[in-house]
Amino acid sequence: ADHLPSELALPVERPDCRHVYHLYVVRAPDRDGFRQRLQAAGVGSAIHYPVPIHRQPAYAGQPGATVALPETERLVNEIVSLPMHPLLAPAQVEQVAAAARSALGVAA
Repeated sequence: ADHLPSELALPVERPDCRHVYHLYVVRAPDRDGFRQRLQAAGVGSAIHYPVPIHRQPAYAGQPGATVALPETERLVNEIVSLPMHPLLAPAQVEQVAAAARSALGVAA
């Protein structure tokens, strides 16, 4: 996280909790353009949750399934998962961070 640009909204840990980080999901302005620029730099990314949970088919017909959640529906268009796994070497972490900075037009 220390290497990533502040233009990305990063995951937050509450003081009394620890994040499990099974995914490293950030919010990026112009997500699709950001992902294309990452890909051009040789860094993959993913969108793991493209549909908000209250819009998932399993919740159809349930209370709240039709409620409007404008903040959730806005954020679902900004989220992107950056590469993360236990075997990522420090140099690979820096490669991802450098590609993210470049994709956002931010100097190191």
